[in-house]
Amino acid sequence: MAYALEVRNNSQLALVSGTQRPRVKQHIAKSLIGLKAISIREMNPTKDHVYSGYVLSVTIIEVANAWTPSIHLVVEDENLDSERMFIYGFPEAQGEHLINEVFTIGSKMNIINPYLRLGANDHEPLVRVDDFASIIMHSESERIINMCRCCGKANASHVCGKCKQARYCSKDCQIMDWKLYQHKLIFDSVASMSEELILYHYPQSPFAEKVRMAMGLKKLNWRSVIVDRIPPRPHLQALTGGYRRIPVLQVGADMYCDTHLILRTLDRLRPHSLALFSNRITQPLCWWWDKAMFIPLFQLRVGLSGDKLSKEWLEDRQKFAPQISFKKEDNEKDISLSAQRINAHLVWLINMLGDGREFLLGDSSPSALDITAYYILWVINNNMENETKDLLPRLFQPRLVSWFLRMGALGHGTSKEMTSEEAFDVAKQAEPKHIENKTKPEWHVGQRLQVTPDNMGCIPVEGIFVAADDYEIVLRLTDEKAGNINVHFPRAGFDVI
Repeated sequence: MAYALEVRNNSQLALVSGTQRPRVKQHIAKSLIGLKAISIREMNPTKDHVYSGYVLSVTIIEVANAWTPSIHLVVEDENLDSERMFIYGFPEAQGEHLINEVFTIGSKMNIINPYLRLGANDHEPLVRVDDFASIIMHSESERIINMCRCCGKANASHVCGKCKQARYCSKDCQIMDWKLYQHKLIFDSVASMSEELILYHYPQSPFAEKVRMAMGLKKLNWRSVIVDRIPPRPHLQALTGGYRRIPVLQVGADMYCDTHLILRTLDRLRPHSLALFSNRITQPLCWWWDKAMFIPLFQLRVGLSGDKLSKEWLEDRQKFAPQISFKKEDNEKDISLSAQRINAHLVWLINMLGDGREFLLGDSSPSALDITAYYILWVINNNMENETKDLLPRLFQPRLVSWFLRMGALGHGTSKEMTSEEAFDVAKQAEPKHIENKTKPEWHVGQRLQVTPDNMGCIPVEGIFVAADDYEIVLRLTDEKAGNINVHFPRAGFDVI
């Protein structure tokens, strides 16, 4: 069987992969004269071989995707064998134009000196193009307009209701496509996007550092959406109903608020990675550390360096947490008191490490408690290390320093940047996950509710009640552009009003 047919019928195929560039440079001929035609089935992906002197003629059959540093296509040759194609070396400034205007469904192209190789991640074949000049597009008159994904006819009027991308000339063609190929090459690429972990954050955010560290501990791949430190954040606000705290985790059309819920969600969605919650005391201990340390930490920072912080940021945070003064003069007189409170809890942390254990709960690997404790010390280390040498002497206790360095070495996993517009489009193309109430909730499904944090950033989010359990409550929002969205909140630390 042809390699391409094996790939096309592979229900586990993920569009995103990568491969090594060929060892032999793909020298480009000045024209097609003298080149021999070759088909996908005549190329062997298991051999590191550039088919010099040959030309591969294909038609694009799926919507193009950009995954830095390459453009991803799915193409079909004259034998109706289909294969993935990754294009490298294209002019970055023209990337959007190429995807939207040139590499469109139905467009035909010639690939000079083609190269077929196994993907590095999934070990499935793909056509790799390293020299952009090796692509020769056919004329516009040869492009198949609105091509049927099954039979290839032009002017297909029926659009797939699930992926919103594939076109069919008839219901029979759509049924045939699903039966033979399960619509995987296109729909799985959309579905895989709806399963990706998308984190809204900004680099200086202490709570975002907690989630970034969790990504590192679990060795996860995730998409990074950098937002402004100060609202407005229009795309995020539309998807969360105005929730203003950072970070927020997006998975398809489901939005997860607050780090306590986000960390539990990472364990649930990525069960084969290292668990953050190894026992029942981890979550309460994380709650203790957050509640005990965060306010004294910020009072200490404002007291020490409030005059160096942005006036705009201080004014915004004063509205965010009106119960705390963000004026330097108010906190300066209590610097020693704030340091005293932080030191009292650092003693407990040092004692936990006193028996020689590498991590706080005595496990062979870090837990959510290690991550939660780490981010507080990360703030001090990054923002006021010199100012706190005398105020917080326990920070420099050798056992604590060694633990801090071990934690910092975990990193943040593997992230790729994504714009808020792109993340919004992911939500728009996805549907919220179906959730069943396994226990009898306090509210009726369909009831309109408001959920708000109970301490800071207390802006209520209003929506339709979907589900709840002892740990989580879910509201359904409907945005005029994004459609239906599920917004998830933890029960602890949030009020239902």
